[in-house]
Amino acid sequence: MRPHFHIKLTEADQAEIATWTRRVLAGSGFAGVVLLATVLFQHLFEQNSGSAARTSPPTLAENTGPALPR
Repeated sequence: MRPHFHIKLTEADQAEIATWTRRVLAGSGFAGVVLLATVLFQHLFEQNSGSAARTSPPTLAENTGPALPR
């Protein structure tokens, strides 16, 4: 196992790293929300397009066979 070296950072360096970390986390969170919204929107759109076809009455096929005796 490699040894860990601890480097003392100045307050300016610590502030810069904290800012960078916040920006990366905020960007990742935003990307996750956009991805989730896209997937949910597509799922909602697919459900609506499928249900629209089911609301119309089914078409009946014409009977082309010989007539049944009565």
